Amino acid sequence: MLGTEDRKFLEYARVQGAGLKRQGFDNLYFVVVAPSFKESDLKKLTEYLSDSPIRSVDLITATALMRLVEESIRERSKFSLSDLAQQLFGNKIIAV
Repeated sequence: MLGTEDRKFLEYARVQGAGLKRQGFDNLYFVVVAPSFKESDLKKLTEYLSDSPIRSVDLITATALMRLVEESIRERSKFSLSDLAQQLFGNKIIAV
C-alpha cells in the first residue's frame, strides 16, 4: 500500500539501484504492479524516489501488464526492449 510502504520502496531503490549501477545498468525503472492506482500515488512515490538512482517510476495495473506480455508474445517479431523502455519512461500510470 502506497503511503505505508514508501520507506521500503526508497530503501530498495537506493540499495538495488546502486548495485545495478555498479554492474553497468544505466536506465533504472521502478515499477509497482497492483489492481489500481490514484494520481496522488504516482506523485507521492515519484517525489519520494527522487533522491535515488531511479530514472522513471511507473504504476502499472495487473491487467495492463498482462496485455503487454500478451502483445509481446503475439507480436514476437515486432517486440523490442527499446520500445518497452519508451513505454515505461516518464513517471506514469499504465492502466489499459
